[in-house]
Amino acid sequence: MRIFSVLVAILFLSSCVTTDPKFTVPTQNSPLAENKSRVVVYRSLQESLSNDSMPVLDNGKEMGVLNVGEIGIYDTDPGYHEIYTDETGGKGRKAQVSMKPGETYYVKFTVYDDYLFRFISAAFISDEIPEKDALRDMRVLREQAEN
Repeated sequence: MRIFSVLVAILFLSSCVTTDPKFTVPTQNSPLAENKSRVVVYRSLQESLSNDSMPVLDNGKEMGVLNVGEIGIYDTDPGYHEIYTDETGGKGRKAQVSMKPGETYYVKFTVYDDYLFRFISAAFISDEIPEKDALRDMRVLREQAEN
């Protein structure tokens, strides 16, 4: 059932998927290999100071680039992963995920703006998100992209 819901979400949200060539776009013809984990990363659609593209890093390796409101997908080896952007900064947070083979994980990137002392900066927060919440968030991204 979980695989079915992931495939439905991917097909449903195809208009929001980034065109960055580093991310892969799994289809029904490319099921998740038994010895791999799948990662779905997405960036919230919000009014913020940082509308720039941001690289997604997994254990320091660039997996692709996300713009505001985009979704990226990639398969990786199971094990411990830190997923973040190089713009995370000192105030940001990295998602720390222990991945199992055959499982799909969702990581949401959110920007928090900081106006302290008239200096403007943005902190990127990345969090592992439960599947139900991630699918809801990505459905909203698709709806907003259509408007």
